[in-house]
Amino acid sequence: VLLVSFIFPGTIGGAWYRLAHFTTPFTPPPAFVFEVAPGNAEVVKGGSVDVRVVVRNAAGELLTQALPVEIGRSIAGQGTYDRAAMTRDSSGAYRLTMADLRFSTEYIAAIGSHASAPYRVEVVDRPVITALRLRLDPPPYARLPRRLQEDFVGDVRALPGTVVTVTGETSKPLGQGRLVFADSSLAPLR
Repeated sequence: VLLVSFIFPGTIGGAWYRLAHFTTPFTPPPAFVFEVAPGNAEVVKGGSVDVRVVVRNAAGELLTQALPVEIGRSIAGQGTYDRAAMTRDSSGAYRLTMADLRFSTEYIAAIGSHASAPYRVEVVDRPVITALRLRLDPPPYARLPRRLQEDFVGDVRALPGTVVTVTGETSKPLGQGRLVFADSSLAPLR
């Protein structure tokens, strides 16, 4: 037995180790290793996410044969996955676009019963400006009345020295905001 251990050190040594540690669970290596991009992501409500999956064997070698790779998708927290076949590209990667996302979604890459870790696409409902108004107070030398512009769309033409007050409303409360001018200068909103 000792001679066999010296001739086949990798296989016999590993077997002796497992026998000596019989209470330790030994998990076999996975049949497939999934490299999933983008993994966890964030997208604006109604947006899309392009998922790319590369499949390798347990030794880390790219699998070149065509495989039935699928994406399992679930509205976050529901647990059951709807599956959709992925398309293989010329580099050997598999691709699928999850389009028009309305709810946060969990997804996995899978080949049969073998699956990647779960990933999450967080759908963010960004605030929208619902109203924007301007008040223009011309300089005293002009002797012009104050002007109000409802439904402001972006261009302001006024005499030098005019004080411009911008007010608006958004679809949800904001922590901060700023105006960006054509020359890329910024003005914080209060």
